[in-house]
Amino acid sequence: MRLAHFLALGYHRRMATEIELKLALSPAAAARLVCLLHIKHWSSTKPRRDRLVSRYYDTPGLQLHAQQVALRVRQAGRHWVQALKGAGQAHGGLHTRAEWETPVAGPAPEFNRLPQPALAILNRIEGAARNIRPIFTTDFTRTTWQLKIDGALIEAALDQGEIYAGHRKLPLCEIELELKHGNPRILFDCALALLDDIPLLPEHRSKAERGYALYLRTPAQPVKAGALVLESTASAGLAFQTIAFACLTQMSANYDGVLHSRDPEFVHQMRVALRRLRAALAIFKPVIQSKEMPAIRRGLDALAMSLNLARDWDVWMTETLPRLMAEHPAAPGLALLRRRAQAHHARHRRETQQSLTSSTYAQLMLTLERWLTGLPQAGLARAQHKLWDTAILPFADAALAGLDQKAHRRGEKLAQLSVPQRHRLRIAVKKLRYGTEFFASLYRGGSTCDYLMRLETMQTELGFFNDLAVAETLLAEIAASQPTPALARAVEFARDWLQAQNRAHHRPLVKRWKKFTQTTPLRQA
Repeated sequence: MRLAHFLALGYHRRMATEIELKLALSPAAAARLVCLLHIKHWSSTKPRRDRLVSRYYDTPGLQLHAQQVALRVRQAGRHWVQALKGAGQAHGGLHTRAEWETPVAGPAPEFNRLPQPALAILNRIEGAARNIRPIFTTDFTRTTWQLKIDGALIEAALDQGEIYAGHRKLPLCEIELELKHGNPRILFDCALALLDDIPLLPEHRSKAERGYALYLRTPAQPVKAGALVLESTASAGLAFQTIAFACLTQMSANYDGVLHSRDPEFVHQMRVALRRLRAALAIFKPVIQSKEMPAIRRGLDALAMSLNLARDWDVWMTETLPRLMAEHPAAPGLALLRRRAQAHHARHRRETQQSLTSSTYAQLMLTLERWLTGLPQAGLARAQHKLWDTAILPFADAALAGLDQKAHRRGEKLAQLSVPQRHRLRIAVKKLRYGTEFFASLYRGGSTCDYLMRLETMQTELGFFNDLAVAETLLAEIAASQPTPALARAVEFARDWLQAQNRAHHRPLVKRWKKFTQTTPLRQA
């Protein structure tokens, strides 16, 4: 609702929970968007164009930013409106957060015009009202359509312009689909229909997040999985949604780093988030099995394969090969081996980045989030609704017992396991660890931490052997590419070293596994 509209209606304050889908696109795609038949077919009014200039405010120590609060004053024509946005959630491109808007006389915030809930947020931040100052500015042209789709009203806003922080600036080109009323799934229907005609990607960061990053000039940092807190009174279905959205949040937080940073930890953490999501889908399969699942699983499997290849080469280049060269600095041909490996590493990194900026990735993420958002009303058979409402505690007990039993069964006679068998054991331990992390908040006591630590140790140990096995595959790829006698000798030397590493670490692995089998699994307090 524009300022002129709600002033005319006599409203002076607005509080809403924003539900919007933010999508990035190129200027060329933006030009096509304006002419899209979808927009013309859905639009109930002619598009409106406004120039919007927004100043974002914070304290010198950025205390609002630390509390995930955004305060801005926006100029639209002759009118000014301030907005306070509370901490919210972003899953992929879907953003939800509380927002309060009030008209003001000019470019400075006027706290006395804010409603009490908004003031309460500011009052919790020491010195916010006294030390506020402008931090960065967004200046863009917004073209807005009102779309009516299947009973829902969606405001589509195409924003094109720049973000300024001092002398630094960042281009801005995105479309926001904001749900005014109706089913949130229809936001995704709209986005998927647009994706059929123009390239779009989920935009994981708000304008404020990008503005702060520009102001701070600090590079993004890899984001690990956060601690999950599940309510003991929750249903299994709601627990699954909490877990799945947490995985998507971690994926989103590392997405830009995979595309723009050379730090291999971004790939690792995005891959971890994807693995956790796939583990959650497996653990909760009886609850969530639906007709959409096969296509979603195939898409996630393909994405995992791309990230796995990038991660395998990262480990080889940053861990395994440097260790080999440190132990044998004078070994002939290793410098040549490293140069050839660098070329393969760079190629696989580019291929992964291309897969993450493809329409296939965008469609997968939008389809997945559409399905998650609609649960359980849409996407599940009626008979599954009872499973959805199953209490989480007995579900967690049964799930962890099954995962624990499978891991122990896979680890029987560990000393005699083949490489494929040891790989299956690693997968079982990994799923047990992720399941334990998912449900850990439902259990109390020091034994939970001890069990998780030993699980993590076992996963790391088995991961080391997997890295050795993967390295053999990578060496085969290098050897087959432009073979030379010198390269062949270096590859053979590296293979001998890998086998020696395998033999040297085998006995300690067996001892650690035996110690792990004596650890008490999680039990309810």
